[in-house]
Amino acid sequence: MESKRLVLIQANYGIGVDVSASKVGTGYIISPYLILTSNHVIPKDNLIEIKIRVEEDACWHQVKVVPVWKSIPLDAVLLGTNEPFKDLTDIDWHYKPFEENVDWESAGYPEAGTYNKDDEILYRSQGLEGRLLPFGGGGQTKIKQLDLLVKSPPTDISLWKGISGAPVLVEGKIAGIIKSIPEVFKERLEGTPSFELFKDAGFISALSKGIIIPFPMDDRYWVEVFLSEGNKEDLIIDPVRSAIEEITDTATPNVFANRVDEILQSPGDLFNIVEKLCKSPIAVFDATKYQPGIMLLLGIRAVVRRGVTVVVTLDEITPEILSSLPFNIQEIKLISLNRKSTGFGLSEMASKDKLISAINDGVKQLQNNPRYLDLPTYDAVRNPVAFNLPTIRDKVLYLCSFKDMHLENFSFVRDYLANDVRPTSNIVRMLDINSPQLVGQSLYEHIRWARRCVIDWTGWSA
Repeated sequence: MESKRLVLIQANYGIGVDVSASKVGTGYIISPYLILTSNHVIPKDNLIEIKIRVEEDACWHQVKVVPVWKSIPLDAVLLGTNEPFKDLTDIDWHYKPFEENVDWESAGYPEAGTYNKDDEILYRSQGLEGRLLPFGGGGQTKIKQLDLLVKSPPTDISLWKGISGAPVLVEGKIAGIIKSIPEVFKERLEGTPSFELFKDAGFISALSKGIIIPFPMDDRYWVEVFLSEGNKEDLIIDPVRSAIEEITDTATPNVFANRVDEILQSPGDLFNIVEKLCKSPIAVFDATKYQPGIMLLLGIRAVVRRGVTVVVTLDEITPEILSSLPFNIQEIKLISLNRKSTGFGLSEMASKDKLISAINDGVKQLQNNPRYLDLPTYDAVRNPVAFNLPTIRDKVLYLCSFKDMHLENFSFVRDYLANDVRPTSNIVRMLDINSPQLVGQSLYEHIRWARRCVIDWTGWSA
């Protein structure tokens, strides 16, 4: 736990003419502009001001009265600051429920830690620890709670007051926040899990505003590698690591592996991976077999246009294979790490040398060419043709290949919409659109503006 993130919250509110009172709680700084706490810490009515005292500097700061986001069912709120908190590193979260008992820790400002000085009540932070019991906290509601067993609780249950909003950390990652005290179990607390927070679109939206940052951030190289399901990790990671070792002249390069079959299992996972796609100066994608998960991540990376992107494959690249690729994939420069791939008569280069050449060239072009692109879609998505907008929005766009196996599916969906759901729906494939516009540009603009889109992944691996 970082003490510079821990804050005492004091919300002042009116209770009569020229009479005010205050509620106290605990909060945790999760980004330069956001503080996470329990919603019930902030009074619903007659709110006058919200102040926070940062544990590290013991100074009071004003925060915005109107929350950036709140959820009554989750009993959680994000408070916004006027000035950013500095020198914060990225925060780590737990995105999935726990499957076994684990140790947890926290700190907060319960009344049990208060003391009197010159007739003024002062708050002192108190550390907490205990066991998180994953099979508790269920019940008849859709929202699961954290069931927290506490070591050394206060003797009087009322002395917990002020602990609401305190972070729950497991192995250094945020697992949730404390929200309430069960009346029966004196040695337990209840909390809102982080995996429930990341099911809320508003919460994710509030956090995501800070993940688009200027590139390059500094002179460091780090690489996020996105791996296809089923491939041997070392066939991609080893040559990437060797390439970065030589480029940076360091024996411990920052190369991080992300398996597509492991990173897209929850909304929190998706947020985490989008953050990496937005922040990573260099990203390497394993496009072997063109798995949908990899294609999804490539699409996100293309739209945010961050850093240098290198797309590799373990397949041998031949003219026959290239001609069989979807037209939008043909635009991408594929780098084969297959030792049999000779580059159509050119001398064979080692996998490491291919990557070194590609990364160095990409970095150089990115720094000197404002129009540099290593993925398609960016211009078409960011600068759509305005006069096409009404037409595109009225259509249902059906995305699939033009193989016979997809024709039956398309016919079924078209007839279903026409007869049972939306008789006026105009469902089209790109094949059905008669326009001389470049196919790639037309496709991306339709994806950008179509209100409804059906994607047929029949025949593709997950």
